[in-house]
Amino acid sequence: HIFAMRLPSGSGIMAKLADYGTANVDSAANGQQVTIAQFTTLENTPADFMILGDKACQGHGHDNWGLGLCMLHLFTGHAPYEEILEDVTCPPNLRKRLCKIWECEDEEEFSVIRGVILADVYKDEEGHILEGEPNEV
Repeated sequence: HIFAMRLPSGSGIMAKLADYGTANVDSAANGQQVTIAQFTTLENTPADFMILGDKACQGHGHDNWGLGLCMLHLFTGHAPYEEILEDVTCPPNLRKRLCKIWECEDEEEFSVIRGVILADVYKDEEGHILEGEPNEV
């Protein structure tokens, strides 16, 4: 969608945000379960997608999350938060448990996140990895 804003010259600033195809502008999608189409990078994924898994629902709050990340970067003039916090790591025990949940093919509640994490992994019939590595979480 394109919106025309009429502002006196010099009195306003306009910013355009791109979502790279992850937003769903159909209002009927609000409240629907998230799909892999709502993911770009794990770093910019709303926390409730990661916590609720397949039970997470689409809504305007997720747009606000992305806008907030963008505003943090633009207003502070600093690198995006994932670069600022690159030295911060998840405690090993928590990371191990989360990976076990997110990557487990028997776990039905996190199929979307698993699809993102394992997008570049190819396995044989027995489940052994032939090629690729899980995305860093």
